[in-house]
Amino acid sequence: ILRISSLFVDVFSIESTKFNPKPCLRGFHRVLGKRRLQPAGCIMVEDTLENLRTAKLMGMKTIWVNPGVQKPSWVDARISHIGNLVN
Repeated sequence: ILRISSLFVDVFSIESTKFNPKPCLRGFHRVLGKRRLQPAGCIMVEDTLENLRTAKLMGMKTIWVNPGVQKPSWVDARISHIGNLVN
């Protein structure tokens, strides 16, 4: 629908993190390590602040999906709907 599927190479399940779900640092490290990515080159798009906080602490850029609440100062951007990513 958003026509951004070409931006996504892999889908990671809880098994691929060795059962270390967000916001666990180990899970983030496993996913980034599998693709040999550095956090500074990644953007976390998420609707849960706790998960975004871990990503931010690792050095990722963050986009919070939330329809109306003012974003915390440590979040890089807020969008009201996931469809706004393409605008």
